[in-house]
Amino acid sequence: MTVPLIILAVLSAIGGLLGVPHVLGHALHFPNLLEHWLEPIFRDGMALLPKHEGDHTSLELTLMAVSSVVAVIGIMFARSIYSKGMDTADAIAGKLKAGYKLLLNKYYVDEIYHLLVAGPIVAASRDFLWKIVDVLAIDGLVNGSARSMGALSGVLRRIQSGVAQNYALIMMVGIVVLIGIVLMP
Repeated sequence: MTVPLIILAVLSAIGGLLGVPHVLGHALHFPNLLEHWLEPIFRDGMALLPKHEGDHTSLELTLMAVSSVVAVIGIMFARSIYSKGMDTADAIAGKLKAGYKLLLNKYYVDEIYHLLVAGPIVAASRDFLWKIVDVLAIDGLVNGSARSMGALSGVLRRIQSGVAQNYALIMMVGIVVLIGIVLMP
């Protein structure tokens, strides 16, 4: 796992350099390469939004500082809990059962996704695509053509007896039928 994690870390660092925040990019003389990348797609929608011209430096610095402080506090809190042993973590989990269960189950995103998206797709695939389209339509067409060819071959097998007199008789009947069709108005 070490090599894939190193590769992901390097790619994350490169990706982070592509989208350097506006404040840091100007300070480091490094442009944000992703800032205008999707602009052609969102141009019409952005025209509907109110314009906010001006300097956003203080907002960007505040958001970066707040997110960094929250991350450091979370790391320090987790370290203090788990450095005391699993008993402390288990005690906190016992006191906050609903919150612990919610976080343990990842906000039930997988269950909701399965209920609303994957479940109906699987049910439609099983009940309609497999049982109706595949079994009745596709297999019915293939098996029906095989049965019809089997029935046709049974008729042709009786005609193709190998006796030349029978072939001559069938040819004469065919010629008489064709002449009758041509001569009849």
